[in-house]
Amino acid sequence: NRINQNGPKEMGWRTTATNLNMNRDFLKLDAPETAYLVTLFNRWMPDFFMDIHTTNGGDYQYVMTYMVEDFGNIDSGLTDWLQESYIPGVSALMEEAGFPLFPYVVFMQWHDPRTGLRSRPASARFSVGYAGARNRAGILVETHMLKPYHLRVEGSRQLIIQTAEIMGREHQALRDLNNRADHFCISGKITEKPFAVTYQLTDKAVPVELHGFKYHIKTSDLTGLERVVYTDTPEVHTMNWYRHNEPDRHVALPRYYVIPAQWSEIINRLRQHGVEMTTLNRDTTMELHTWLFSDVEFASAPFEGRHRVTSFHQEEVMRTFLLAPGTVIIPVHQQSARLVAHALEPASPESYLQWGFFNAIFERKEYAEAHIMDGIARTMIKENPELEHEFNLFKETVPDGPRKMWELYFWFYKRSPWWDPWKDVYPVGSVRQ
Repeated sequence: NRINQNGPKEMGWRTTATNLNMNRDFLKLDAPETAYLVTLFNRWMPDFFMDIHTTNGGDYQYVMTYMVEDFGNIDSGLTDWLQESYIPGVSALMEEAGFPLFPYVVFMQWHDPRTGLRSRPASARFSVGYAGARNRAGILVETHMLKPYHLRVEGSRQLIIQTAEIMGREHQALRDLNNRADHFCISGKITEKPFAVTYQLTDKAVPVELHGFKYHIKTSDLTGLERVVYTDTPEVHTMNWYRHNEPDRHVALPRYYVIPAQWSEIINRLRQHGVEMTTLNRDTTMELHTWLFSDVEFASAPFEGRHRVTSFHQEEVMRTFLLAPGTVIIPVHQQSARLVAHALEPASPESYLQWGFFNAIFERKEYAEAHIMDGIARTMIKENPELEHEFNLFKETVPDGPRKMWELYFWFYKRSPWWDPWKDVYPVGSVRQ
């Protein structure tokens, strides 16, 4: 139900009945509809994935645009096949069918075609990004809302037919590439090099011809701002296309992740994704690597039903985990290795930590009264005289006000034996050796 969409008469909405966008939900699985779709994906494990949407944005001549994950964020063999075989092949067939294709792009500056075009990889919250994280190539199709509905339907039908034609010819080659991608993860080779969790668009651009429409820039007498006015006159625009994305942050993947039994919601989500895991049936103590967080910041508003963690500093630490029956051990050497990494590495924008599943670890649950803490603080200084110097330096930084006494005594409380040692500690451990 895009604004000004050219049919059909009856249209749906972009969210579920609980106001969740399924195409932001593929990894977190908050919507039951997405969970059922992912269950089907796991049981079927398709060799190729297609997702057909309707898009808005600037006006152009194409009935449909597309997006594939060929930015280097999925298996390299599948990337090469998309670039060298599928896209050239399907583009030629669609041209013959009367539906020329163009990559899905957005303007560098919203609504302003003069600023050039940009494309970025999709993360695992999106359908084709999820497919890539499962070692499968896919295509996202965006039919244009301003084109007649019957053309959008026929263009989509033709793309499915032409894709099936390519699959008929290349099914064995694609299956071999899928198997090779799976083996790369199952063998553990994926852990031998740093794993990229974020990508950054660079300032490198290539010229590209966009078959659009002649447009004018006018100043709106309503807003006083410039706006684009499209005409019906076809025109080819030579534009800068920014599509070069480089890995921005890497992580070193462990051999195993360990999720304590009490974090059952995380365990269940990963089971829905078909992730392989072993369940402990007795109490177990393990020394594990994990992360201590500081400078944690949260989004000021919810996104897709969750309050996301937007930034933090993380420090690797060793902790003794007391693990109850029901705890799971997840090997990274499995078909779903990429998905597991995106879900459990805190630095990944798709991690359950950044989605807010672990927000409770950042809450302080206990406190100390001033009349109790004063005596304890004096005892702490007597046992460790260096604390007094550190405290005096800290005291100079605390401004006067009603919270000053709290801040001063809290400084000692945080260093006392009663402080919660698991506050701000990631409850998911890992085995690195």
